[in-house]
Amino acid sequence: RLYQMIKHDSKFLDKHNLMDYSLLLGLHKVRPTTVRTPSDIKSIDGTTIYYIGIIDYLTDYNVAKWFETTYKAVTTADRAGIS
Repeated sequence: RLYQMIKHDSKFLDKHNLMDYSLLLGLHKVRPTTVRTPSDIKSIDGTTIYYIGIIDYLTDYNVAKWFETTYKAVTTADRAGIS
């Protein structure tokens, strides 16, 4: 199901010619009082609910963004240039 969600979101970004995004992952430990929904993505043992979303997708990839990515790659251990 996670793959299908990412595929759907990626198609949306592609349709709108957007390419810069971050994947946000949230974890919630399940308690007896936790309200659950049918769309919850649960861990195999059922003790954790995962919340997943794509964020920061409206950032234009321009010279400023290129400079930021390059600067981070050069000045940090992140040689892949992921920002």
